[in-house]
Amino acid sequence: GLDVLLAPTRAVEAVAVIHAATASVLPVFAAIDSSVVIADGGRLRGALSALAIRSDLVVIAHRQNSGSAAAATLGLERVAELTSSLAARAIPAVVALIGDRPYSSAEVADFVEADAVVALAHDPWAAAVLAGRAGSAIRLRRSPLMRSFAELAGVISSRLRHLHLQSLAPSLYDERLVDDLR
Repeated sequence: GLDVLLAPTRAVEAVAVIHAATASVLPVFAAIDSSVVIADGGRLRGALSALAIRSDLVVIAHRQNSGSAAAATLGLERVAELTSSLAARAIPAVVALIGDRPYSSAEVADFVEADAVVALAHDPWAAAVLAGRAGSAIRLRRSPLMRSFAELAGVISSRLRHLHLQSLAPSLYDERLVDDLR
């Protein structure tokens, strides 16, 4: 079965739990080769958290402010700072971009220089169902938001597979071979 570590859903509480678990839980997860842990580390501000530093890959969710290009640019500056800090530590970053206004995912990718930028569909109905509102499971599976989640999962899976292959035999690692396997 799937082993799950549940944490609070509110960002402030999740950050407190992750901070408290840093010394005891993260080293255990880091020692297990086969584990995949997905955790919400809350908002990353300033210095990278211990969770981010110990990650093989970090996904940064960012919602654009569609009402103001200046506010959207400021938010993207923060994302670019995070991706730059992660790159300095050789930690790949994927940006999950919520909203396509005022900037497209291609424009954001050029600006933040992440390993990948995936656009998540603006789908208020699906978001409400995921937050607990009643809705059809069949309609949810076919929703634009779930399709974009599938694309994000594919990008994350591909990046993690790439990292795994690279770690198996770094001296034999050939980028062209990995590209052929994708």
